[in-house]
Amino acid sequence: MMADPVNPPISVLSPRTLPLWYLPAYRAPVGSPGLYKPTIVRLPGDELIVSADDRHHTEDGRPDYHMVISRSTDGGFTWSEPERVPNVIGGECFLSTTSDGTLYANTTASASDVRNELGRTHAQLMRSTDGGRTWSVTPIVIAEELWAGHTWEGTRFPASSRNVVELGDGRLLFGVSIYTTHRSWTRCTTGRSLLKSR
Repeated sequence: MMADPVNPPISVLSPRTLPLWYLPAYRAPVGSPGLYKPTIVRLPGDELIVSADDRHHTEDGRPDYHMVISRSTDGGFTWSEPERVPNVIGGECFLSTTSDGTLYANTTASASDVRNELGRTHAQLMRSTDGGRTWSVTPIVIAEELWAGHTWEGTRFPASSRNVVELGDGRLLFGVSIYTTHRSWTRCTTGRSLLKSR
């Protein structure tokens, strides 16, 4: 196989599982250097959206994290310039989509993030019904009794699951964990209300 220096093939490490030695690859530039933990979803109509963290710090060292998204309408060969989502704070933005094309993104907002108005570390679940152009934000704040007396911020760190899962009956599952306990949160069929499990 003749190697393409711009798009070298991907080596298959276990050809018994996948009966090929190489897979052709096309590497499309997306975003800019320094973007962190990208995720990609496909919307109805085959538009692709990739999200990533755009991480910066203030002069005094406080985090200033933004979610950015880029779009592709040609199967991922070309991508739009990344756009900041203005009302989303927190790092590690992960995208999910449901059968009706609703987008969900989840992040964890640090207590010290310059745009964190709650002043405490919390998970967030965002919802978009217009392909990621606008977002509603639901902060997931853990009740004090669930912290079981932990006061150190390192143990008071809630984290969200990497995805939202759509069940056959239309309910959506979303996981949240903290150092001392784990909870799952369920959205109703429309995805507009948030219910806590036991």
